[in-house]
Amino acid sequence: DAGSGAASHLWVEEAARMCIDGQVAGMVTAPVNKESWHMGGSKDTGHMEVFKRLSGSDYVATMLVSGPMRCMHLSTHKPLAEACKYVTTENIMTALRLTQKHFNEWGFATPRIAVAALNPHASDSGLIGNEEADEIAPAIAEAQGEGIDATGPHPSDSIFNQAAAGRYDVVLVMYHDQGHIAIKVYGAEESVTVNLGLPFLRTSVDHGTAFDIAGKGVAGETSMIEALKLGASLVSRKGL
Repeated sequence: DAGSGAASHLWVEEAARMCIDGQVAGMVTAPVNKESWHMGGSKDTGHMEVFKRLSGSDYVATMLVSGPMRCMHLSTHKPLAEACKYVTTENIMTALRLTQKHFNEWGFATPRIAVAALNPHASDSGLIGNEEADEIAPAIAEAQGEGIDATGPHPSDSIFNQAAAGRYDVVLVMYHDQGHIAIKVYGAEESVTVNLGLPFLRTSVDHGTAFDIAGKGVAGETSMIEALKLGASLVSRKGL
């Protein structure tokens, strides 16, 4: 309801301010209900928008982690048509640099970054779209020139199996569902959200509020436990 939504939003803002002020090292968040937030008067569409606004960060990205599988998202809460337009060389370079920066901080000297294609079969040499040749491949070449170990664009129907097998440290995906589906098929209960680009650490469960099972005693705690464990590890600089 509106009251719960307003209270939830207020608590998230207060926790973010505590992080920004250095009172705590980071935060682990439970899910929020965006409809309740809006009923309570908030225009934010999720945690990340709150953190970006309060911290003044120019670019904040979402990475999902489930065991050895890691998906860094070029974009998240965008309609698919808008997300496709967001696939530009400039935006991909921003994401690759941010990924490199954080993985270096987490103990990866040269993280192996696989860049997923946008179109089926990585466009089949331009037969199914031009984004791979016009936007993604130039970004990969530019990143390689900066010493970033980025490869691709890889067809998304095959790259995730390779990542899960340990061939890559992280996959840069082009839009929300491309990465979320891969992670949740691989290990939904263990999956954790990590934000990159903030001046503080934030991890989170990778599921919603699930009001339909509230009070039934069937909710799982695994994702929250994994979010707490990963948050503690990253704060203490033990790495992913």
